[in-house]
Amino acid sequence: MKLNKMSIKDLQQLLRNCNNQIETPEAARLAREVVAELQARNAFKPGQWKGRWNAAEVAEALEPFRVIAAAVPGNRNTAFTTAGGLHIGRKHTDPDWKFVDTYSSIRTHRVNAVFSCQVDRPGDDAVFRLFFADLQKSRLKEVVLEGDHTICGVALGRWRVIAALA
Repeated sequence: MKLNKMSIKDLQQLLRNCNNQIETPEAARLAREVVAELQARNAFKPGQWKGRWNAAEVAEALEPFRVIAAAVPGNRNTAFTTAGGLHIGRKHTDPDWKFVDTYSSIRTHRVNAVFSCQVDRPGDDAVFRLFFADLQKSRLKEVVLEGDHTICGVALGRWRVIAALA
């Protein structure tokens, strides 16, 4: 099937069909190719992809982090955004562009911490990272945790401790 010969309307219908069968490896592979073709034509809308780790699923995974960050008095950073720097302001053809780049952050005079999630391309696994700097000791943020969605529970426990330190 030559995706570059299909109309945008046909590609969008094909993506809807793939979304209905997303558990099959073939449908997931085809969906990634269709999304890439739609992106190349500037016709892709994030809500069209229903696969694992789309923007909505990442936002749901980061919701507890957002709630905690929003409750920190004097937090000078954005408690939550879906507009990370590797997603917004880059072309889909940029090798550094991410399908999803979402984070929650806490910054006060004592701490600087970010819990982020990035998905390189539709259908890829999400990578979660917890960065932390105790500003009383160092300005350098270090990756404290990195991994797939299974680290979220441990990261949330550490996020609560960070919020208490702030």
